Amino acid sequence: MSLPSSITSIKHHSFYGCYKLNQIIIPLSVKNIDDKAFMECKALKQITIPPFVESIGEFVFKNCYSLDRVIIHSSLITTIERSCFQSCQSLKFASIPCFIKTINSFAFNCCKLIRKIKFAKNSMLKIICKNAFNNSSIEEILIPSSVVTIEANAFYECRRLNKIEFEKNSNLLQIGKYAFSKTSIKSIQIPSKVCKIGKKAFYNCSNLINVNFLDDSNLSILKIDAFNYQSIISLSITSFDTFIPENLLAKCSNIKIIEINDKSLLAKFQKEINLFHRLTIMVHT
Repeated sequence: MSLPSSITSIKHHSFYGCYKLNQIIIPLSVKNIDDKAFMECKALKQITIPPFVESIGEFVFKNCYSLDRVIIHSSLITTIERSCFQSCQSLKFASIPCFIKTINSFAFNCCKLIRKIKFAKNSMLKIICKNAFNNSSIEEILIPSSVVTIEANAFYECRRLNKIEFEKNSNLLQIGKYAFSKTSIKSIQIPSKVCKIGKKAFYNCSNLINVNFLDDSNLSILKIDAFNYQSIISLSITSFDTFIPENLLAKCSNIKIIEINDKSLLAKFQKEINLFHRLTIMVHT
């Protein structure tokens, strides 16, 4: 199906629930694709966004179960809106263009076949919003250095996710609550500019063994249960002004080595330390 070149906007619900629609060609004249425009088009397999499109609304491709290829030619789009590709069960790969600054809530939620998210070089991405990728099947991700905030539940229950890396010179400041909870990561190095890690951010990551904070870490707020229910063997927090809360390592019975700064706020943490046997504490002065 080809739309006429006179069309400048695809209005909300325009093709909602067109179950047999399997192909559509969007003309160069289109500037806006509104909310739910193609939602529930369960046979739609491919879509190409032309270069003059300025915005793609919320829920536009939600529940397009056959959609396996999306090509975005427009550099005018700065946000992947809420639930845009939610439950697109056939998507296996997503390449995020450099001009995208925000991935909004539930954008790739429940994409069960997606394995990898690739961000373009010189990415301008700033925010990965709450639940953006949660309950998807991504296996690894390299977070661009431009990202400032990873919000709550962003990667929650991504049970195949086993590798998280951050680009050099990361500008990440905050990791929200439950952000990486119930993933399969084995190790994590927290970027130095991160100043806050939310409640249960890495809760129940049963394969997580090593956690490392860099010597120049700006971490000042580490919320309760941030690393609860882990297989952690070693933890290094050498930033002098980090408040280490009670229950930080609750249920981490495998921990063997903790590296901390002698000026860290350890009063409440001492009670937890006494719970572990054969524990080596390395104090940095």
